[in-house]
Amino acid sequence: MRKILLIISLFFSVAAFAQDSYTIKGEVVDGVQSGDTLYLMSNLTAVPKVESMAVVKNGRFSFSGALTEPLYSAIISFEENRVLRRAELFIEKGIVNVKIGEQGYAVKGTFLNDRLQQYRDSIAPMIAIYDKYASKIAAADITPAAYEEARKVMLVTSLARAEYAEKYLRKNIDNAVALCVIRENYELFSPVKGLELLSLLPLDMQEEPTAAKIKEYYKGALRAAEGASFIDTRLSDTKGSIRNLADFVGKGKIVILNFWSSSNAASVKEQQQLRVMQQNSRDRIVAVGISLDTNPVDWLKTIKEKNLPQIQLTDGKGWGSAPVALYGVNSNPYSIVIDGNGTIRKRCTTASEALNFVNAILNK
Repeated sequence: MRKILLIISLFFSVAAFAQDSYTIKGEVVDGVQSGDTLYLMSNLTAVPKVESMAVVKNGRFSFSGALTEPLYSAIISFEENRVLRRAELFIEKGIVNVKIGEQGYAVKGTFLNDRLQQYRDSIAPMIAIYDKYASKIAAADITPAAYEEARKVMLVTSLARAEYAEKYLRKNIDNAVALCVIRENYELFSPVKGLELLSLLPLDMQEEPTAAKIKEYYKGALRAAEGASFIDTRLSDTKGSIRNLADFVGKGKIVILNFWSSSNAASVKEQQQLRVMQQNSRDRIVAVGISLDTNPVDWLKTIKEKNLPQIQLTDGKGWGSAPVALYGVNSNPYSIVIDGNGTIRKRCTTASEALNFVNAILNK
């Protein structure tokens, strides 16, 4: 009897020992007031799960609990059903220190969080430079020379960031930081390079939902790479009629597929730019808007209010729509230029880039 009791006691001791404890100590510099609630949430790429909640007191907060393995998570505050502040980190054994401010956040104190923060600190200057010139390109009055200069700076910056990200990913290929790095930079890698880096991850990481989604994006980008033939798909127009992309593509005119949503001001602006270009070159260009909206009311309302008469298509599934997967689209807005023969000529993250590419073709 004593032997049985001893075995049972040892079982529960081992089970308890298998769970590590964590403590997250945080400071809020601004943006969140005393009395506000912060949520520690995991499962960020699927249906978020609330792990814990904390109330801010005198600018400070804390979380603590048990865990069996590191868990990627986020500390989130809400204001009127929108995210006010968000800090992403690992729930990890030990004490994690977080500082949240208007300009961002910093996390340190444990192995994975220190590695991740080191990476983010290193690429922050590159992101700042890229964003600075991206805002210049978005300006309506940018000159061709200024556009070309900004485009070159953005390209060089993106290449430098991709190179650094790959080195850091390979350095951390045996831990969870690697998946974070590829998730934050996957659009910078070519599909071939991206699939190669994913294959280096441990098998359990390759099976993570985030890795699976990125893999599908790369496969789509390979199918719809520059030089490949366009991929046909069926969508609904503003009147509810079913249309194929083949109804417009491969008919002798240049087609610009522009992925956009009514909630994204930049993409709505691009739709207006495409409207003007199509009106000025109606006999040579067809602009086709592909909606990333899930609410058809918002989509139709924006089309009417912003006077967007060009072809507009949707399947109402947002980022889960067929053309997003087929064409490997990863940002909003996003444009794909297809020539009159149905060959994909250019993939662009901005309509300005697409318009300049098309103008160069038309002016030949």
